[in-house]
Amino acid sequence: MPHKRHSRSPSASESNTSSDSSISSMECIEPRPKKLSKRRGRKPDKDDQKVKKTKISKEKEDSEFEVQEEFLAAARAMARCVDLFCNVEKLLRVGLLLQQEQATENGELEESEAKRESHQKRLVSLSTNTLDRYKCNYQQLLQLAPGLQSLITDRPKSKDLTQIARKMNAVISGTRSDDATHLKVQIGHYVAPEPLKEGLKPTIYNGGSLSRAHMGINHPVLASFLCPISALADFKRDPILARKWMEIRGIRMTTIDFPVFLWAGKPPGSRYDKDIMNEGLFQGYFLKRIMRHIFTGPSTALGDDSCAT
Repeated sequence: MPHKRHSRSPSASESNTSSDSSISSMECIEPRPKKLSKRRGRKPDKDDQKVKKTKISKEKEDSEFEVQEEFLAAARAMARCVDLFCNVEKLLRVGLLLQQEQATENGELEESEAKRESHQKRLVSLSTNTLDRYKCNYQQLLQLAPGLQSLITDRPKSKDLTQIARKMNAVISGTRSDDATHLKVQIGHYVAPEPLKEGLKPTIYNGGSLSRAHMGINHPVLASFLCPISALADFKRDPILARKWMEIRGIRMTTIDFPVFLWAGKPPGSRYDKDIMNEGLFQGYFLKRIMRHIFTGPSTALGDDSCAT
């Protein structure tokens, strides 16, 4: 058992001295927080300061760099029409590798064996589906922002390309955040089949962070919209159990598992036929309302029932 540490008491000679000297001796015995905090704290070394200065310098440089509207508009289009979570810097790197690999196979570009192996090693970790998606998104990006092509092939302008890509990433992130924030308060209105006649039941509480408890798979109706179309029959059979499976990932919700709300019908997917699954796809009323809200404004979201303001 560890012994308790006791403070050293003043000696008899110290007690016979004046009160000033007694106080002085006690001050010497008591710990000084300032000195302890200095010993415990670690002074930032030169490397940390250098990294911090470099980061600040890059952020300042990026903020002062002017990006053409062509690239900013392309970034917004990428977020809304192609890939909501697009990372332009990574897309350019992977897209360029795929482009070089294709050019080498076609005999349009000569590369050393070592360089070709290096490219393949960087791509081997990505699945075929992922590579196809990168290739498609890369082509879409160059169509939306043709000015990037000249920068990609011009090595002296690689620094400009990096800054443009960072700016585009910031625009994509801001677009995603703005759209989600504006839509959040309207979701309950848009989900209801006939919102002007009857609202969503149970209603969604639109009040700050508390509303999150009523969104997604926590809400019985929204859960039926988010359920993958492949599990629709299971959801109809036992909605409560299906929601639990969705929560623990027993029912997978991935980018290749299309949600029910993409299909036509009231409720969505009510006319779904697995033998002709393309029929009614991307015709769901909820999807149409979301698209109108984003592209033509909230006043047009309900279509013919909307009231322009």
